Amino acid sequence: MAVRCWPCQAASLILILCVEYLAGGISLVMKKTILLTGATGYIGSHTWCALLAAGYDVVGLDNLCNSVAEVVGRVAEITQTQPCFVEGDVRDSALLGTLFSRHKIDAVIHFAALKAVGESVENPLAYYDTNLNGLLTLSKVMALHMVKNLVFSSSATVYGDPHMVPIKEIFPCPRPIPMVKPS
Repeated sequence: MAVRCWPCQAASLILILCVEYLAGGISLVMKKTILLTGATGYIGSHTWCALLAAGYDVVGLDNLCNSVAEVVGRVAEITQTQPCFVEGDVRDSALLGTLFSRHKIDAVIHFAALKAVGESVENPLAYYDTNLNGLLTLSKVMALHMVKNLVFSSSATVYGDPHMVPIKEIFPCPRPIPMVKPS
């Protein structure tokens, strides 16, 4: 496997270590199955490749609102596997229930979210629906299937233009953009 973007490769390897810790490591008897939401996005697709290379079974889920299905073919080409991909939304509890039952999910890496700052200010309800309701729906289905292992990814855009990289959680966040323009 050749992941050419070293920051993404490093982030993907950190996620794999988190998942291994949460899921109890890779068993020699049974592979762990990871549900990867937002699988065809930039970070999702890099993580997908890294997880497959590490020996995980991965079920990729994406609604393709910010990506394209051709990414699945690229993951297949890079990893020399046939990726398991489902086009769907994390807010669809019936679909999630089917995936958890059919694939015996051990852990979830949740990347499915909207992230454009300007658009989130213009249309906050769509962002609340996708980002908050998506996480809540996913969490409820995980609880129903007794899956307690979650790696949740959040955006670093709250830090604006950072003075230093990598960004640390202790860095101050700039003032939030007001929801209503002053008259």
